[in-house]
Amino acid sequence: TTKYWVLEEHLPEVLLKSVSELPLLVYGKSGLLHEDPHNANMEDELWSKMAAPISSIYFDSKEMDLYKERIQRSEGAQLFRVRWYGDKPKADEQIFLELKTHHECWINNKSVKERVALKERDMPKLIDTSDGLWSIEYCTQLVREASPDDKDEDITAAAALLKEIRSIVC
Repeated sequence: TTKYWVLEEHLPEVLLKSVSELPLLVYGKSGLLHEDPHNANMEDELWSKMAAPISSIYFDSKEMDLYKERIQRSEGAQLFRVRWYGDKPKADEQIFLELKTHHECWINNKSVKERVALKERDMPKLIDTSDGLWSIEYCTQLVREASPDDKDEDITAAAALLKEIRSIVC
């Protein structure tokens, strides 16, 4: 894939110019576009119907260690991001912590993207490293609050991932 950084005020223009040339995937939407994207009067209405923002915040050290390892495509290189879909989440809404690990093609493991849900209100706790590493019990509590309907084995796996992410943040 190729990704581009587009300022929010330019999104309608970019969408309208590209939709006639390229397939368009909008998160959470399916089916064909029925409006005429060339109709300039429809720009705002079309964008509001099509918009499904995906927001990502990438974390790294001051030295940008994670970024440098990913650019070099080093075996085991990781990136850590926080992602949400739609409008900025409120305190009790879910956000997703994602850890992507690159594996070389000559190793039998494929690159992996793992994610764990957390309540938005718990994000400041994650980045405040003053209390050090977290116990697996505390991670389990946070994961269970964010995903109360998940199965116990999924909660256990997610808590282990949260613990790993916390160690990266620390």
